[in-house]
Amino acid sequence: MVIEAAGGQLCEDKKTVTASTILLAGEEDHKLLKTSKTNPWAPATELQNKDFVKFSILRHKLDRKTYKWK
Repeated sequence: MVIEAAGGQLCEDKKTVTASTILLAGEEDHKLLKTSKTNPWAPATELQNKDFVKFSILRHKLDRKTYKWK
Protein backbone atom coordinates (compact mmCIF):
# COMPACT_ATOMS: atom_id res chain seq x y z
CA MET A 1 0.00 0.00 0.00
CA VAL A 2 2.87 2.37 0.75
CA ILE A 3 4.44 1.88 -2.67
CA GLU A 4 1.11 2.36 -4.44
CA ALA A 5 0.33 5.48 -2.36
CA ALA A 6 3.61 6.97 -3.59
CA GLY A 7 2.68 6.28 -7.21
CA GLY A 8 4.52 2.98 -7.61
CA GLN A 9 3.25 -0.45 -8.42
CA LEU A 10 3.98 -4.03 -7.53
CA CYS A 11 5.57 -5.92 -10.42
CA GLU A 12 3.76 -9.21 -10.69
CA ASP A 13 5.84 -10.41 -13.61
CA LYS A 14 8.89 -9.47 -15.62
CA LYS A 15 6.80 -7.88 -18.38
CA THR A 16 6.12 -4.80 -16.22
CA VAL A 17 9.83 -4.12 -15.46
CA THR A 18 11.34 -1.20 -17.38
CA ALA A 19 14.70 0.59 -17.32
CA SER A 20 13.31 3.11 -14.83
CA THR A 21 12.10 0.40 -12.41
CA ILE A 22 13.56 0.38 -8.90
CA LEU A 23 13.35 -3.15 -7.52
CA LEU A 24 13.27 -3.90 -3.81
CA ALA A 25 15.16 -7.05 -2.96
CA GLY A 26 16.09 -9.12 0.05
CA GLU A 27 19.26 -11.06 0.74
CA GLU A 28 18.13 -14.09 -1.32
CA ASP A 29 17.48 -11.91 -4.39
CA HIS A 30 20.85 -10.25 -4.03
CA LYS A 31 22.61 -13.63 -3.84
CA LEU A 32 20.86 -14.65 -7.06
CA LEU A 33 22.11 -11.51 -8.77
CA LYS A 34 25.70 -12.16 -7.64
CA THR A 35 25.70 -15.74 -8.95
CA SER A 36 23.93 -14.99 -12.23
CA LYS A 37 25.94 -14.17 -15.36
CA THR A 38 23.14 -11.91 -16.58
CA ASN A 39 20.88 -9.53 -14.66
CA PRO A 40 17.75 -11.60 -13.92
CA TRP A 41 15.78 -8.38 -13.44
CA ALA A 42 16.83 -6.71 -16.70
CA PRO A 43 16.00 -4.15 -17.95
CA ALA A 44 15.74 -2.74 -14.40
CA THR A 45 18.97 -0.98 -13.57
CA GLU A 46 18.58 -0.50 -9.83
CA LEU A 47 18.20 -3.06 -7.05
CA GLN A 48 17.50 -1.62 -3.60
CA ASN A 49 17.62 -3.16 -0.14
CA LYS A 50 14.22 -3.59 1.51
CA ASP A 51 15.07 -0.76 3.94
CA PHE A 52 15.01 1.73 1.07
CA VAL A 53 11.25 2.37 1.38
CA LYS A 54 11.19 2.52 5.17
CA PHE A 55 14.00 5.05 5.50
CA SER A 56 12.87 7.07 2.49
CA ILE A 57 9.52 7.56 4.24
CA LEU A 58 11.09 8.39 7.61
CA ARG A 59 13.53 10.90 6.11
CA HIS A 60 11.09 12.32 3.53
CA LYS A 61 13.57 11.83 0.67
CA LEU A 62 14.74 9.05 -1.62
CA ASP A 63 18.23 7.96 -0.61
CA ARG A 64 19.09 5.81 -3.63
CA LYS A 65 22.82 5.46 -2.82
CA THR A 66 22.75 4.25 0.80
CA TYR A 67 20.45 1.24 0.33
CA LYS A 68 21.45 0.18 -3.18
CA TRP A 69 22.70 -3.40 -3.43
CA LYS A 70 26.22 -3.48 -4.80
